[in-house]
Formats: sequence, C-alpha cells, structure tokens
Amino acid sequence: MLSFFVLYYITTMPISVCKSDYFTDRSREVFLSCSPEEGKKQSDGNYYCPKFIDVFILSTTSLEAFINERIAISLEICRRRLELNDPVNKDTLDSDRFHVKILHRAIRDNLREKYLKIPQKLWGKTFDKSKSPFHDFESLVEIRNDIIHYKMPFYEEQNADPSWANEISIKGLFMSEPVIIPPFSLAEGNQRVWIDEICTYKAAQWAHNTSCKMIKQFIEMSKGIIRNTTEDYAEYFIEV
Repeated sequence: MLSFFVLYYITTMPISVCKSDYFTDRSREVFLSCSPEEGKKQSDGNYYCPKFIDVFILSTTSLEAFINERIAISLEICRRRLELNDPVNKDTLDSDRFHVKILHRAIRDNLREKYLKIPQKLWGKTFDKSKSPFHDFESLVEIRNDIIHYKMPFYEEQNADPSWANEISIKGLFMSEPVIIPPFSLAEGNQRVWIDEICTYKAAQWAHNTSCKMIKQFIEMSKGIIRNTTEDYAEYFIEV
C-alpha cells in the first residue's frame, strides 16, 4: 500500500500539458549541434552525423504532443463551459457538445487520422494528402515508427527497402554514396543500411521542417477554441 506521503505527492503533483514546443526546440537544438566534422561529408553540402536520428524522433513526438494537447485543452474548456450550463449562450453550448463528441472520437485515432479528421469534422477542411506538408508527414511518421519499432532486416524480407525509402531518395536526402559500408555483401546487392542512411543533414532538416509546417498549417485551418489557444503558439515552431 502507498504511504500517505507518496499518495499525496502523486495526487497533487502538477501536470504540464503543453510540451510540443519543447520537443520542437530539442529537435532544432540537435540539428544545429551536428557538424560536418562529426561524420562523412560530400560535395553538395550534405553530410552524415549519427545524432541526426534524434531529430526524426523528436520532430514526430512534437507532432503527436501538439495534436494531443489540442484535444485535451479543448475538451477541458468545453467541459467547464458545459458545466456552467448558461442558457443565454445556447449556441455556444451546442457547439461545445459537438466539439466534445468529435474530440472524444479522435482520441482513439492514430496520428495520421487525427490530423486529417479533426479539421475536416470541426471546420470542414483538411490537409491535401497529395501535397506537402501532409505527404511528407506520412513518410516522417513511417520513419519514426520504423526507428521506435526497429526490426532486424533478416526477420522478414532480408534487407528490403522500407516503404518510405523511395520518397526520401527522390527528394535527394540520402548521401550519394552509402554512409556505412557493411563488412559483407547484403542481399540483392543493396549496400545501404537505412537507419544510418537517414542520418544526413538534408534528411534531418526535412524532418524538422515537415513537423513545423504541419503544425503551422493546422493552426491556420483552425477556428474557435483551438484557434484561440494556438494563434500565438505558431511562432514557437521555427524551421531550420
């Protein structure tokens, strides 16, 4: 059984809600801290640094934190206004009930669906899935998932390219030559190990900026409570 002191501390400990700007700051700091001297460099200005992998994790964490903060804060504001039950502001109460219904459903959605469905259902518009930043956002989330849920390549299709690899290659974010040369030949002649290959200056810059662009475009689309609680918040998501 928990002691009274421990129980008191847990139940009274203040909880910070908004951390998306913190994760964005950390992503930017990691990006700026990596110098060409720490890894391989090539003539077009791109270079490898192992610390760049943190940018993919932090920038996507910022996206996840931001959308979850919007859900939590909006639900709390709606809940408090509904508790007042002011009959004079019936339209506001109806709007709050609608917001609560939509946002409660969004809690169960994955990150991609949250960014698509919330603006669509609340404001009648959403991201264009075929264009940047949403198209890049989908690849970024896939990369983050592959990092966090990393699987050795020989578990299934040995050394198969990840689903996002072609998109990143087309954008010119990889180095022209493999970052790490494996000690033995890999299957099907593929000599690149993706978890190293993404750790480039251009790829990390793309990851950080994609996160910032997604958040800023979401804020631009927003209305009502979410717009009021984020209007001055967009300036924290600084691209590099």
